[in-house]
Amino acid sequence: MGTPEHPVPGDRIIDASDLVMKDITPEVISSLIKFRAGADKAIENIERLKPLEIARAGLNEGDVVRLISLAAEHRRTVELLPAAEKLVELLYETQYDRAHEISLLFGEMCSQARRRAARSPNGGEILGPLEDLFDYQCGPAIKAAATRAKAAKAAKAEKAEQAAKAEKAEQAAKAEKAEQAAKAEKAEQAEPAPPPSPSPSSSSSPSPSPVAVLPR
Repeated sequence: MGTPEHPVPGDRIIDASDLVMKDITPEVISSLIKFRAGADKAIENIERLKPLEIARAGLNEGDVVRLISLAAEHRRTVELLPAAEKLVELLYETQYDRAHEISLLFGEMCSQARRRAARSPNGGEILGPLEDLFDYQCGPAIKAAATRAKAAKAAKAEKAEQAAKAEKAEQAAKAEKAEQAAKAEKAEQAEPAPPPSPSPSSSSSPSPSPVAVLPR
């Protein structure tokens, strides 16, 4: 176990009152410059500079002092974060566990009240004060039933629409077929009749003349 000022993961008391916290948005965080590998060595480099070395390098003494102060605060956040993250994790897990236990009790209480109301002539008076509880407990089932009914209605409407489209397409096909048949019949009636074939008696070839037989 650590102390509130120097906590370890699992501690439930964390004292970060010595830090000036910064509350910024995720958009701002994404635009900030992040440390790369070697940042710690660069900080230590500045921290071990002697005044003569600072002056010789032409560094602003105020910037050096501010960097050292910011580095100390950064190290403090690094020290506190593991314990704080574990505490947040524990809080989330405890929240989920309590919600689970409460939900189980909701179901048990609804069952108890239903059983009592079923045996009593004044069932409405028993269930009335628990209206909000039953609305919450039965809400998902009611919503699911409404969703199923809506989906079934939509499917029925879609099926009817498809049937209507199919019927309309069939009628259009029949009408087109009848129209084509009528056009074919009309074209057949409009064609001229072929000329009659000549009979053998009316042939244009001359008939042979009778041959007269003279007596000898």
